[in-house]
Amino acid sequence: MLISLLLAGGVLHKVQPTTDRRAQTLRVRQLVQDNWVASATRKALQDRGAVVAGLVDLPGFIGS
Repeated sequence: MLISLLLAGGVLHKVQPTTDRRAQTLRVRQLVQDNWVASATRKALQDRGAVVAGLVDLPGFIGS
């Protein structure tokens, strides 16, 4: 996420110097697009946590 902010702000090359800024920009864009996997995983874990929290509140379950 930080790397996408650096790219959007146009300061990535200052934080991570390179001789080929175009290649660096393309690689960062690829990483940002591939980040959907991390977002989907995080959302799935959050959804699972909400389900487990809901089950704990049901009568007859441990923790009720």
